[in-house]
Amino acid sequence: MRKRNCYGSLLVETPTVLWILFVLLTIPMIDLAAVMIRYTFMVSASRDAAHAAGRAKSFMSDLTASDPSAMSVADSAARATAGCFSEISVSNVRTRLLITDLDTRAVTARTTPLTVPADTTEYLYEFETSVSGQINPLVPFLAGPLPLIPGLSAPVPVTVTSRSFCENSQGLTQ
Repeated sequence: MRKRNCYGSLLVETPTVLWILFVLLTIPMIDLAAVMIRYTFMVSASRDAAHAAGRAKSFMSDLTASDPSAMSVADSAARATAGCFSEISVSNVRTRLLITDLDTRAVTARTTPLTVPADTTEYLYEFETSVSGQINPLVPFLAGPLPLIPGLSAPVPVTVTSRSFCENSQGLTQ
């Protein structure tokens, strides 16, 4: 009786094992990389919103149709940037005014206009925008009986915050 060679079964089983490893490891890594790239798009939306708020001439009140407030221009800038990418969605844009005392370095956050005119010799004024939304995975895997896993079988909820200095501090009372 002839002895069998084990190399034949190795030759048959190796492609199957490699395919399973490819599916279980490589495809989720590619999916995670796509989620991270899309996260940078959300960061860009937040930065655009903060920069637009910093250039606005008023905080809450639209002065004219061509001069919207910091709150409305931040919301529209974040949604416009996110709208360029189909797999991210913005659900909420929050804009706050941060006031830093130059002597004590204490920071105060406000969501309403100033009651007294801005004093740039005593305080530093910044806008902070927080953009909340969801990032969809590249290939959503069906979870089946397993729980939903953000990034693989469900969208990833994210909140990104950016800051920008206020360029028109005289309009912070409006």
